[in-house]
This record gives sequence, C-alpha cells and structure tokens, in this order.
Amino acid sequence: MVNNDPSNRLRHLITGYQTTFLVQVAAELKLADRLTDGPRNVDELADATNSRPVVLRRVLSALHQLGLLTRDEVGRFGLTAMGECLRSDHPERLNAFARYQAHAMIQGPWSGLLQTLQTGQPAFRALFGQSLFECLEANPDDAALFTAGMAARTAGPVGAIVAGYDWRTFGAIVDIGGADGALLAGILAAAPLTRGIIFDQPRIRAAAERRIADERLQARCTFAGGDFFAEVPAGADAYVLKYVLHDWSDDEVVAILCNVRRAAPARARLIVIEPLLPEGEEPALEATMMDIAMLVITGGRERTAAEFAALYERADFRLQRVIPTASPFKLLEGG
Repeated sequence: MVNNDPSNRLRHLITGYQTTFLVQVAAELKLADRLTDGPRNVDELADATNSRPVVLRRVLSALHQLGLLTRDEVGRFGLTAMGECLRSDHPERLNAFARYQAHAMIQGPWSGLLQTLQTGQPAFRALFGQSLFECLEANPDDAALFTAGMAARTAGPVGAIVAGYDWRTFGAIVDIGGADGALLAGILAAAPLTRGIIFDQPRIRAAAERRIADERLQARCTFAGGDFFAEVPAGADAYVLKYVLHDWSDDEVVAILCNVRRAAPARARLIVIEPLLPEGEEPALEATMMDIAMLVITGGRERTAAEFAALYERADFRLQRVIPTASPFKLLEGG
C-alpha cells in the first residue's frame, strides 16, 4: 500500500515541521477556544482573529485535513476530539506546548544540528550568543513561555509518575527545578499529609505561586528561589529532580547532586525522573529525541541507568532501584 511505502513514510518525516507550525498558529489564534460553543464560519473566525478570510480558510482546511477540525456541509469549522485538546484551559496545556515547540528558542537550535555535529558545541549558543538559561533571564516573555511549555510536558505523564511511587512515606519533599509546580501539585494531591517546596530560579515565583493557589495548597506548599549550583533547601525527606539533570554535563550534574547530598538528611531519598536511554535495543524514542534536543539546546544529554548510577556514586549517593511508570519516564531512587 502507498501509505506503507518507505519513501512515503520518509516524506512525512521530512515535512513534519509543517504540522508543527500549523498547530502553532491554531494555538496562537486560540481557535479551539473560539470553537468551544460550536462550529463557526470563516468570516466569523477571521473577524475574531484579525485574519484575512481567504487566507484563514486555507489554514483551517489544512487543520481539517490534520484531524483537528471538522467541516460541515455549509463550510463551518468545528472541533474534533483532538482539536479540543488545544483549548487554552485543557488540563494537559497543549496550547502552550504547541507555541513553545514552534518558538525560535527551540526551532533555531534544531536547524543548527549539523553545526553542532561539526563543532561539538550547542547550536543555541552559536545562534543566540548565550546559553538558554541566560537567554531566559534576559527575556521574561520567552521565560514565561518556556515555563508553560515545561509544565505542559509534565502535565501528560504526571498521573503516571505520581501513581508509580508511594509518596505518602515522606513528610516533606523538595522539587528541585520544579518550575511552576505541576509535578509537585500532583504528588501532594496523592499524599495529603505531605508538605512540599518548589525550588527554582526566582523568576519562576509568580507562576509557582499561581499553581499553589489554584490547587489550594498554600498550607502545605511553598516556593523557594535559589540556584541549585549554590545550595538547595535542607532537611527534607525526599529530593525530586524531573527533567533537570539532562540539561547539564556530567560534572555539572555531580555538582548539583553534591549540593543535594549536603542538604539531605542521611535517611532522605533522591528521586531523579527521566526517560532513560536504553541499555540494549529496546524502543526509547522519547529519550533519544530528547537527547538530540539537549545536544543542540543546552549541551546536556540523556543517560542510561548505569550512567546515572555512576553519577550518583560520585556524589555519595547509591542508585538503589529504577522504577518504571506507565509513561516514558523512569524513577531513579537513590539514598
């Protein structure tokens, strides 16, 4: 069949960027929000989005072909079940994720992959003249979108991550690099007697405190601003790092973990949450694609369980078990 032809499959891979930008436009225009109450015609949507009707019709037709929109017999466009997921109030926050994935801070470095292969340096720095995190400090709007994009990446698997571990055994948890607190909020919902601290850069405070308020966690959750290369909050029962260590080189990871070791009581657990690279030939598309993203954006990398075990040992931790979840993420528990 034509759809199974190798050249046709490759053609779809090559043109995948087209879908990214079409979905981004739908997210930027909040089309899903505007269609929540039912189908609308092109002129209505053009007025609402300050778009030219003849051009918007073509974009809507493409989104219909992608399966995000329906089109009725009189030419009105509505939402499919997939399109509903692009609403700005959808719990998985894919509207923000679509805008984040199409942003220059993500797309630009990927276009420099060949340069990274030749130089060994992240394409992000070559393109923007500074690291990702320096760029975010200097550009609040980009930083807000980055935080929203990271929250969206967490929103999907958070249920599986929370269900994969008995968090109720901890009196206090510090989520290091916890961004707006999407993961910690899920953990605290499942562990009603547990307290938590979201630890991240001070610029994250407003987003984190909004999350704390929205989830009504003010009595059990606080935000602490700081730099995990300097120190982290002391005295907790568990220290969680999700999608943090992959941003950094091995030596930088050890520096972070050594700060955790200094802050953590002897009984405390270290729980790193990452989609591991495979030791053998098992499928791991999420981890391998993220590994290339780290290559071009931050200079970090994804790792195998054995590589994490070696890093734990350098920081005076011991990797005790790797816990699978019903998601690409694994929990690496150490002490």
